[in-house]
Amino acid sequence: MEDMDPKRVILITCVSIDFDLDYLPHFIKHYSKLDIDQYRFILHSKEEIIQDKFLKLFENLFEGVKAEYKLEFWSGVFKYYGKVDRLNNLIQQQVGTYYVLADVDEFQIWPDSIKNSIISNKGEIVWGTLRDREAPEGSNTVLDSTIDIDKQFNIISNKSNWNSDLYTKPIAFNSSYTLRGCHDIVDVNKFKAIEQKATVIQVDHYRWNDKRLDKMIERHENYKAYNREEFTKDTSYVLSMYNVKHKSII
Repeated sequence: MEDMDPKRVILITCVSIDFDLDYLPHFIKHYSKLDIDQYRFILHSKEEIIQDKFLKLFENLFEGVKAEYKLEFWSGVFKYYGKVDRLNNLIQQQVGTYYVLADVDEFQIWPDSIKNSIISNKGEIVWGTLRDREAPEGSNTVLDSTIDIDKQFNIISNKSNWNSDLYTKPIAFNSSYTLRGCHDIVDVNKFKAIEQKATVIQVDHYRWNDKRLDKMIERHENYKAYNREEFTKDTSYVLSMYNVKHKSII
């Protein structure tokens, strides 16, 4: 393992321009309270991206935020392992760095500063367990940037109904590690690590908003198209929650 002195922490995330922009003000507000030194955003859209528009958007979003940020643009069909490859490329760019991995709808609950937690965890991987946050109005709630997200989504639940393999994921690790997927690290057994007292923190998951259905329909079609039926288990489940009888649900 690398000799890790957590002087620099970089948050990496992939954001869907088509579905997830409403999360960004809340996401940046939440993580700006933590000791993040830099944000690396992969911005994806199935359409061609007008980069100047998003450069201006992020300039406004980061006004008053001390941390640095960098944007990477990705256009075309969304592929899960395309996302994983891009995240791994970011991890490999700066050796000796500690990375925080978070989807834009995931808000990690750190009991201490990230850097202190890394030190107390002796540089090992920190794991997160996901819990759903829902709004009283249901799954078609529109995110309001002017109201705290936890007040809008104030119900804690297990609506996603994930098994332990999916709802446990790596959320902080050093640059010697490689992602096998967004929920796993190459050559690391997460359950064994947790049995051996690895640090585990809670992650609030605000996935149930008004864009979820359209996003899952698109992802479901993408996964089916390149024979990733293992990924369609979650998309099928989500579509069934909306009572959608979609032609390709398995």
